[in-house]
Formats: sequence, structure tokens, C-alpha cells
Amino acid sequence: MVTTRGQSKRCDAEVLASAPPPYHSVIFVLLAGIVFVKCLPTLDQIDDVATIETLSSGLFVGPMALAIMRLLIAAFVIGVTVMRVMGPGFFPQPTYLKQSKLKSAPIRLVGLRSLSPFTLWYWVLLGLTFALTG
Repeated sequence: MVTTRGQSKRCDAEVLASAPPPYHSVIFVLLAGIVFVKCLPTLDQIDDVATIETLSSGLFVGPMALAIMRLLIAAFVIGVTVMRVMGPGFFPQPTYLKQSKLKSAPIRLVGLRSLSPFTLWYWVLLGLTFALTG
């Protein structure tokens, strides 16, 4: 349970170390796997299906439309990244257990430091990939 100040309250309930996955997720994965395997070509059909034209042509759009979509996504990623760097930043405050010797203090992430979390590295690399392949 987390309070408004970010400090965690200790619960006396037993912590569950491991658990099986939810039944609905297992059923969904099994049904999706059956459908996808059923749609695969047989070994007799594979030579007819896997041709150079099939593997090198777009399924829904042409190469120009694909390049425009990639460049638009890259522009969006760059715009969001610039807004993140130029914005007010954010100040996450980690919480620790009571017996920890670490002090809970806000971490100042402003400017280029706001790009330090790993998910933002991935976001920037995704935008770079779209920009270079567009």
C-alpha cells in the first residue's frame, strides 16, 4: 500500500513468492497457437508460398507509404523527446524498507538527465531506427 507521500506502509499479509499464470491467459495462448499453426503452410506448399516476390513485397502498403509512415513516427518520437528534455523534468522518490540504511530523497532528473531511465533509451533508439529506415 502506498500513501500520498510515496512512503510504503508495511503489510502483515504473507507475500506470495510464485504463482501459476492466470487460466484465461493460458487458454488464450493455446487457442492463438492452434490458430496460427493451422494457418502455416505445409512442407509441400512451402516452395509455392515462399518466393522472392512474397518475401520482398509489402503486404498492405507500398515502399513510399511505408517510408512516410516511418518518418512520421520518427518525427513524433523526436518531438516527444525534445519536449521531455526541455520540459520541467521529474523527481522520482524511491521508497525503501524501514530497515534499509538508504535515505529516501527525490532524484532530480532535468534536461538530458530526464532521458536516463532505460525505457527512454529504448524510445530514442526506436525513433532513430524509424528515422534511418524511413
